[in-house]
Amino acid sequence: MTGAQAGDRQLTVQSADLLKEIEAHSGELVRRCFQCDRCATGCPMVSYMQHTPNELFRLIQLGAREAVLSSNAFWFCVSCYTCSVRCPNDIDIAHVMDTLRELSLREGFAPALPQARDFHQIFLGCVRRGGRVSELELMARYNLKLKKPFARAALGWELLRKRRLELWPRRGRPKAGEGERSRRSLVMRFYPGCTLSSSARPYKRSLDWVWERLGIEIEELPGWTCCGATSAHALNRDLAYALPARNLAIAQELGSDLLVACSACYSRLKITQKALENPQTRERISRAIERPLDGRVQIKNILEVLSEHAPRIQKEKIKALEGLKVACYYGCLATRIPRVTGFDDREHPTMMERLVLAAGATAVEWPAKTSCCGASFSVISEEIALKMCSQILEMARRCRADVLVTSCPFCQYNLDWAQWTLSRKDGREPTIPVLFITQLVGLALGGSEKDLMLNSHLVGSEKITCRTQPTVNTR
Repeated sequence: MTGAQAGDRQLTVQSADLLKEIEAHSGELVRRCFQCDRCATGCPMVSYMQHTPNELFRLIQLGAREAVLSSNAFWFCVSCYTCSVRCPNDIDIAHVMDTLRELSLREGFAPALPQARDFHQIFLGCVRRGGRVSELELMARYNLKLKKPFARAALGWELLRKRRLELWPRRGRPKAGEGERSRRSLVMRFYPGCTLSSSARPYKRSLDWVWERLGIEIEELPGWTCCGATSAHALNRDLAYALPARNLAIAQELGSDLLVACSACYSRLKITQKALENPQTRERISRAIERPLDGRVQIKNILEVLSEHAPRIQKEKIKALEGLKVACYYGCLATRIPRVTGFDDREHPTMMERLVLAAGATAVEWPAKTSCCGASFSVISEEIALKMCSQILEMARRCRADVLVTSCPFCQYNLDWAQWTLSRKDGREPTIPVLFITQLVGLALGGSEKDLMLNSHLVGSEKITCRTQPTVNTR
């Protein structure tokens, strides 16, 4: 055997070992990749990556272990799932990126973004201690890890002043009597997620107001805990399934459907429910959480439930929003869930536009409605997140939108934060308020600024409230 033949044989063995290991851990057939490049052309982070996703997959097929596990590509992956839902071979590419990140850390490779690893580890430490994440605790511990204890102090003070940081976080344990009260036969339980008691408090306040105004009875899921968000699936596959599965098991025991407002929580719950269709995965996760799982819980997005009441919202609106131009921003997680039939079109959703029309405003057509805002990169790498958010905001301005409306707490915060940050850096005046969809609906139904916490955003909403007028359609 010649040296070249021996080298070829070694490469084939290495290729088979690496490929099998990654496919076994992720459950994805990486060998199907035929280099069509659709993943790379749609990736918002590809310009920061040493290897595009398809290039990384080719390296896996060739068995280039060190090149694969030392790549920075999976550290810059923001898990927007654009590549996963567009892959013609049905490979969940974002999930493979999670697998590579986990294997890379396990084998001792230095992370290309050590601050990303630190953030995810601190996040999961907060979950471990209290069941839920306190954003104030998370940022304090993260800043201490970076040895910058006063980083973002001005932002923290502004959020406290706006009542968007919780000083005393609630923990993931039921209150006395909560379990008994929650046994009542209700159609739906509400899974709020961690942010709705803190940075997304206006979302929770406006949501509660809209439910009361429409006479919809919904109770919070008792004893709920964090879904793991980005951090769990970034570092540990089974933990990423176990955290959402525990909440699904509680809803299952109560025999109720689950309403979810946060897009990240909705995505993690739906992805986990799909993964639990595999008997081996379901048995493994059921043992881990010590609760039975049967997958019968119906998970509903906030937009689905609001849309069911759109005719009533249109009929009972009190304030006219005519002339208000609204850009509906879905972000990447609400509709892009691999192998799951969503509540709307993945690339061109329209459910929020129908709600805007029902509220009496005008929905503008624009191309950035499902672009990624950067998610946790607003903490991990402000420069990258500011660039991503600025592109979205500029597109909204070009389409002459008066306001952005979203159903995602991460999206609302990032777009709000980006304008506030840029105004401090270069004096750029924030021009586009970013509201939650429940705030817009609540405004149409007669809610006040105080009822809906409209004055709690970093970018003021005065230009919206001053344009609303009472209609003749009073109650």
